[in-house]
Amino acid sequence: MLREQFLRAFALFRPAAVARLQPELTLLLDLLIFRFSILEGRPLPGMALMNLRHRNEAAVAAAGRRRQGGADAAAAAVAGAAAGTGAAAAATAAAPGSSDFAGGGRSGVEGPGLSGAQRWLYCGGAVLLRYAWARLGVHAAAAHWGDASRGGWRLLSWAALRRVESGYRLASLLNFLAFLRWGRYRSLLERALRARLVYAQPSAARAISFEYLNRQLVWSELSELLLFLLPLLNVQALKHALRSYLPRLPILSAGLAGGGGGAVGGGGAGDRQPCGICNAAEVLQPYVAVPCGHAFCYYCLRSHCLADPTYSCPLCLRRVDAMQPCLPAAAAAADGDEPAADGSGGGEAARGSGGSGSGSKGSG
Repeated sequence: MLREQFLRAFALFRPAAVARLQPELTLLLDLLIFRFSILEGRPLPGMALMNLRHRNEAAVAAAGRRRQGGADAAAAAVAGAAAGTGAAAAATAAAPGSSDFAGGGRSGVEGPGLSGAQRWLYCGGAVLLRYAWARLGVHAAAAHWGDASRGGWRLLSWAALRRVESGYRLASLLNFLAFLRWGRYRSLLERALRARLVYAQPSAARAISFEYLNRQLVWSELSELLLFLLPLLNVQALKHALRSYLPRLPILSAGLAGGGGGAVGGGGAGDRQPCGICNAAEVLQPYVAVPCGHAFCYYCLRSHCLADPTYSCPLCLRRVDAMQPCLPAAAAAADGDEPAADGSGGGEAARGSGGSGSGSKGSG
């Protein structure tokens, strides 16, 4: 979440430049976070919210070995004292000088934090090494190492990168399974440095509310689910089904009953209706839907018919079988007078010519 908010600061920059410099931006953010948390001996912000910190398991194990050695020496001294070798040696060995955090202390979560070397190594592995790997991957992909000639160093390097990445993923999976079984190290870096997450305060009361985090997780999962389901849905079919169940608006019905310029061979420019798809006041390059005869912008009607072969008119919900140019009133009257001698209707001639020419729904 913090990385997403940080990248929003560059929303006004060119997307290509932001994408090219994204590894450097991520490096800058990670360095700032680690500078004021891990390098100062404090937990990361997310760890602090969950009352967690890193513990030096190497120091805890060494203290445990010292305590075990002192206990063995005390037992040997007691045995020697019982055999008559001297009470002074027994009294000296009875205080082994064990540490307070040996073996995790009384609560099991006590112990020293990370040493200075562990902090720098953790920062180098979690920040610098990750940046170097990301930048190398971007450079290799941009230089097309995978498409280089056989036997070249670029192709061999690309194959080596893929093997290293596969090995890292396999090792991470095995470490995750070990973490689920024993609950010690959650990542390979923590296992290598022997840095274990423990509670900062064993009996600390939760002073914060996780309601915001829970809400973020719920909305994130819901958005991922919608991104997965929406491409599988036929939005046009859903809109058509929704329109068929909704009641017709009185104003829309009255406009359809009046006719106007929405039908083939309609009235003049003053009777034109707005486009029923884009709601433009003036229909650009008017085309009519066949057979209902309602006029729309050519690009609106054409794009919807290409996207959905079963597209229906948004005004009357009748299926659009074809589309043809909307003739002006004078041209429509002239076309209607020409075939009057042989008894054919002007409207049928216009619909037939439109269906066979470039104005049909299926043609380009």
